[in-house]
Amino acid sequence: MIISSSENEEDYKSALARLELIFLAKKYSPEGDELEALAILIEKYEDEHFPILSTKLKKIVGAVKLPANFNDKEELAKALYNKHWKTSPPNEVL
Repeated sequence: MIISSSENEEDYKSALARLELIFLAKKYSPEGDELEALAILIEKYEDEHFPILSTKLKKIVGAVKLPANFNDKEELAKALYNKHWKTSPPNEVL
């Protein structure tokens, strides 16, 4: 995938979709490098377009303590929702 700056909502949504596909990529692999680059671009777009939401999400994710070998998206969704909203995550998150 050619990585370019997320300039508009369409680029942002494409980046999110690609990130979801490669979410569990191994670090230092080509997909792992792509994952890191996409995460940076997505974060930049969100900081510019959704500053309040972005700040809240960073605080929430930063507050959740996960084991070093953690790599399960479903468990991450459960950990975030259970800790901060005291409820189960909606199915579309999983």
